[in-house]
Amino acid sequence: MENDARLVSLGRRYIEIMDSMKDLEEERSEIKQKIAEILEEEGISYKEVPVGETEIYKFKNNFRSTKSFDKDGIAKEIGWEREDIDYVGVSKAVEHNLINSEKVKQYQATNQSSFVTVRVAYARPRKKG
Repeated sequence: MENDARLVSLGRRYIEIMDSMKDLEEERSEIKQKIAEILEEEGISYKEVPVGETEIYKFKNNFRSTKSFDKDGIAKEIGWEREDIDYVGVSKAVEHNLINSEKVKQYQATNQSSFVTVRVAYARPRKKG
């Protein structure tokens, strides 16, 4: 019984912490979105802002662009196994005229993503003298 009370107490505190973390993550996401909007308004992706004499806040909106293939679609098109479909495999299929580059483009997608980073840097003290 004594352990049950301790477990309930620890469990309650654990759940409170998890709920707080969820709330903090939501707030963090909202802040990052607002920072991205400000940087976009200014037409920049990076900015340093001095804070007092010792700190510099560095804001960056990182952009990523990746390409992916519909491996199942290309495999079915050329009669190969899905495992053989990678950049090298597709290149070989084009070389052997199993598929042309225009057809490959139909199975290709570009994924855009961005994420904001915020860092603090400390200004080096100026030497006197």
